[in-house]
Amino acid sequence: MKSASKASTSASSKTSSSPISQRVNAIASMRSILEQPLDSLVHDFELIRKFQESTNFLLSQPNFLNEDMFGMLALFFESLDSKLLQISTVIENEKEIQTIQKGYDEKKATKSKFQQEFEQTLKKYEDTKQEISRIKKELQRLENVKDLTQMK
Repeated sequence: MKSASKASTSASSKTSSSPISQRVNAIASMRSILEQPLDSLVHDFELIRKFQESTNFLLSQPNFLNEDMFGMLALFFESLDSKLLQISTVIENEKEIQTIQKGYDEKKATKSKFQQEFEQTLKKYEDTKQEISRIKKELQRLENVKDLTQMK
């Protein structure tokens, strides 16, 4: 008989171990999968496949639900609930981050537009200031010419 540590990771494979040992191995496999980092659970299709195989194996077993199995299932469902809560929290956080990012991008665009308008206004101000200076000089020159013509 194979030891539990050398048993196949796939719970659905046929081994010479007892049905109870196979069930325990399937539940242990499912639990170890649920203890993986969240990214692994979402993106690792091999883990998802193994989890589905273990689930299908357990559901196919006659007289599966005895007291020991209920206890193991309770622990398993606690782990599953915890992972689902983590996934839900991550999804909510991602939505909040996207909303904040959108608001930031809008404010950045508004700031950029305001800055462009400000720079245009500042340029118009500088141009107007130079024009006023030029006109003052021209006016001063004309007044000097007027004074000279009046003196003659």
